[in-house]
Parts: sequence; structure tokens; C-alpha cells
Amino acid sequence: MNVVQPDLPGLEEVSLPAAKSALASHKLPTNLTTRNHAIHRWMNFTAGYSPEFVASCLERDGVTRGLILDPFAGMGTTLVVANSLGLDAVGYEPHPHAAMMCRAKTMSRSLESVDRIESVLRTLRPVSSLEEVWSESQLAFLSKLIDESQLQLLTAARLREVEFAESDAPLYRLVVTRLLEHASGSSTDGIYKAPTTKKRSRSVAETYPGILQRIREDISLTSHQWGQTEVVEEPAQELSAVKSDSVSHVITSPPYLNNFDFAEMTRMELYFWNYASSWGEITERVRKKLLVNTTTAPIGFRKEQEQWMAQLSHEVRQECSIYVDALANERSERARSKDYDRLVYPYFAQMQGVIRESFRTLMPGSSLDLVVSDAALYGVHIHTEQVLRTIMLESGFDDVEIVRLRSRGDRWVLSKRTGSKDPLGEFQMIARKA
Repeated sequence: MNVVQPDLPGLEEVSLPAAKSALASHKLPTNLTTRNHAIHRWMNFTAGYSPEFVASCLERDGVTRGLILDPFAGMGTTLVVANSLGLDAVGYEPHPHAAMMCRAKTMSRSLESVDRIESVLRTLRPVSSLEEVWSESQLAFLSKLIDESQLQLLTAARLREVEFAESDAPLYRLVVTRLLEHASGSSTDGIYKAPTTKKRSRSVAETYPGILQRIREDISLTSHQWGQTEVVEEPAQELSAVKSDSVSHVITSPPYLNNFDFAEMTRMELYFWNYASSWGEITERVRKKLLVNTTTAPIGFRKEQEQWMAQLSHEVRQECSIYVDALANERSERARSKDYDRLVYPYFAQMQGVIRESFRTLMPGSSLDLVVSDAALYGVHIHTEQVLRTIMLESGFDDVEIVRLRSRGDRWVLSKRTGSKDPLGEFQMIARKA
């Protein structure tokens, strides 16, 4: 996964996102400005929204104190912005690598930690046998991406993580992940790491000084009051760690219905950090915990249609049934292989759990800001934002505003695909709790 921006000296001016942020609306739901901001630039993610988006939501509602919640924390954009403004935050993120990156960006404020990391990287010695460290599946995949000499050094770096205290380990893991990405000679084909596509690799020795220099600069920029963050490595359907009426603002973006497979996008990282030793373990340990969508849909989820339908109100089931019937018809008439019709009920049932929990945790007078997209599957235009609006109102929100931020999806308009007649978009949904 192309989660890392290249280390190019003097690329942009780096700052913390000010509470008063101005950015064109079509850029708000993108990660285009992430590299401009201290801390955020440590680890980037192609599907993330901008720090300016988070700051603009907080500024709009005049939030200057309290707890900020992100039920889909990703790489921690909401959490870092909140902390940089002196606000505490809590993020839910079931993807173990993403959760660790959140911790690295919110926990690590010590220049001494960076010095310890540099000492370890400066004294790395390559392991003698890769086979003794990696499973067959791990080694087969990693060897396609990384030259053997660099993989031997990076393997040594992974093994030396045990030398770090719990407070320093996340930042060490972030730095080594950056080195791993730079050492890969395979570029990202669209969004997935493709061993057959090539890019210039960079060695550990030539890369780590620049990465550490940037981290030192950013830590120095954040010497002011910094909020505290808790990262919960669980799905967000039940926010049990968050008290009712305790959250000042919820800012988040869930995986879209027609989204990427975030486990496949991070296969290199999941193998390298031994979260899983095979694709089967990735599915069991990571994919099953992620919000169901077109690329992350375990078979059991698709089979339990009655269970998912029962969780939804009559009105929401009616809205969803229009899409389900249309998708089922497309699949049967054109011999489609993917049963997209079986994803609609579980997606909205899971999102309903997150929305209800967000309402429970929000203080009266507070808001939920959610970035989401509609979808076009087999040419059936699913207005995700409208179904979610119904769920939000049913969950108790007093008012729901929908703002179209940008059009999207043009790159998917290919002759082999049936697109939607109407342009797809990304939307900001603003739900207010009276």
C-alpha cells in the first residue's frame, strides 16, 4: 500500500493545521495536503481526508475543549488534529497496523526516543537466515518486493523492536515501516502493491537519516500543550470504552460501500510485522473485523441476510430493498459472479451500530461529521448518504445536513464496467444532537 510520501528535502512548508482553515471543498475529503503538516506527514494514507477538514469541523462548532471521537481512526488524522489543538481524543481502529500508526503519531513526543531509534538503526547487522524468521507465505511475498540484502537488514530491525519500551515501540515501528516502503522496488498499481510494477528502491542507510530528521523537526514544533489519545483496536459498532454524553464532537469517514480492501492494501506491513503469516490469517485476524464492503466481505456476512435485515427499521429496509432487488436482477440477468446484492443489508446494519453509538456518546448540542460516498455497483446507483440520513434521524439526531464536497469515480469509467448515469460524489454529513 502506498501509505508513505517520499522524503524530499524542502518539499513543502510544514505546519500544524490551524483551527482556522481554508481549503477548497473538493480537497477536504482527500489526503493531498497531509504532507504539508507536522506529525501527519509521518505516515500518509491514500483514502484519508485532510487535516484541514477536521480543523474546519471543530472551528465551525467552536469546539475548544472536551473529547473528540473518531470511530474509523485510520492513520489518525482526526486524533492528531485534536491533540495539536490541545483536545483529548479516542479512536477506534480494528486494523492492527493502522492502530499502531495512530499510537505512533499521538504518543511520541520525545527527542530521546528518536535518539534511541537512530542508535539501533545505525548499528543494524543483517540476519543470516531469512527462512528462520519468516513463514513460507511471508517470505514469498516480501521477497518479491524487496531486495534480499535490504530485507535481511529490515528483518534485523524488526527483531530489535523488543529493545524498546512500550511507549517508544509504536514510533520505532512507524520508522521501520517507512524504511520498508522505501526499500520496496515495487510500485503501487492503483492502490495495491504489485510485484510486477517497478519503482526506484532506496536503501535503509540512505533513508533513515531524513526520516528521523523530519520527526525531530515535528516534535520540536509540537512542544506546546498536546492532548491525550486512546486508540482502541476494536470495531466501532460498540464504543464501550466511551461514556454516554461525554464526547464534544465525532469526526470520521467509514469505508465506502464500494471501497478498497484495506487488508490487501497493507499485506506487506501485515506480513512484515507478523500480524499474520498467511493470507488465510489476514482474512481471519483483520478482514473479518473491518466494515463489510465490496472488497472486504467474508462469506458468513453475505449468508446472514435475515439477521442483518432484522436490525434495520422497516423504512430503512424498504430503501435498501430497492437496491438489493436491482442488484440481484443485474446479477441473474447478466451472469454476474459477485453477489453485491448481499452486501447492502450488512453494510447499513453495521453503520447503524456506529451511528447509534456515536449519538449515545455525544453531548447534547454536539455534532457528528461524516464523510461518505455513494456507490455504483453493476450500474445500480446506491445513494448511501440518503440511507445513512434516515438511520441518523431514526437514531435520535435532530437535524442532518448533506453537503456535496466533490464528484468522484471518473477513473472507474471503463468500457468493461457499467457505470452510473449520474456522477458519484463524496459527501459531508453533519448530524446534530439536540
